[in-house]
Amino acid sequence: MREMKDSGIVWIGEIPQNWKTTKLLNVLRCPISDGPHETPELVTENGIPFISVDSLNSTKSVDLSIVKKFISQELYEEYNKKTNLEKNDILFSKAATIGKTAIIGDEKFMVWSPLAIIKVNKDNCVDYIYYLLNSEELIKHISLMGSYNTQINVGMRNLERAPIPVPLLSEQQKIADFLDTQCSKVDTLIANQQSQIEKLKSYKQSLITEVVTKGLDKNVHMKDSGVEWIGEIASTFSV
Repeated sequence: MREMKDSGIVWIGEIPQNWKTTKLLNVLRCPISDGPHETPELVTENGIPFISVDSLNSTKSVDLSIVKKFISQELYEEYNKKTNLEKNDILFSKAATIGKTAIIGDEKFMVWSPLAIIKVNKDNCVDYIYYLLNSEELIKHISLMGSYNTQINVGMRNLERAPIPVPLLSEQQKIADFLDTQCSKVDTLIANQQSQIEKLKSYKQSLITEVVTKGLDKNVHMKDSGVEWIGEIASTFSV
């Protein structure tokens, strides 16, 4: 049995003996930043996607298919002096909905202020830190550090102070690979279940329509209702 030790952190509990705990900031190559806090001037043609929390979902990738806001190349370049968005940066929602995440790929876009930009250093595995930031208990801990006005908001310095468990880099990679495989299987099962749910919903609606317009007797004589959406109805029905 693997030897364990008390991490000294309530939300983490026991960890393997050769792991350590540290603050999130200590696995980053620079302090956490965020997107512009101003509302940008939007463009309708040839624009750069301008994203917020809704573009982060249950996958690792940023969802640009739902983006409705775009900014000019000039404004993108101005904002990127602050954000310096790079491939493999992690995005973490720190306002409104806490804890939605994604890893930046080759896409070109700009983020708004609710999204924190987390740059993992070379001594740690980006995918491990990504999964760590998806931990429900860590998200709860981070949320407790937030402030409230019209909505919850977690400050970047508070986010940097979040305690995390850190194994050796080689083990981080093994953990990330394992979770990639297992989470992919779970996502496939969820997608299959969603497909079945949609089919059942469709069947339910067609069943209701069939019965309320044609009755229960399958052998009853039918007639045209004269109403397009109803079609034929049982001869004993009236409209």
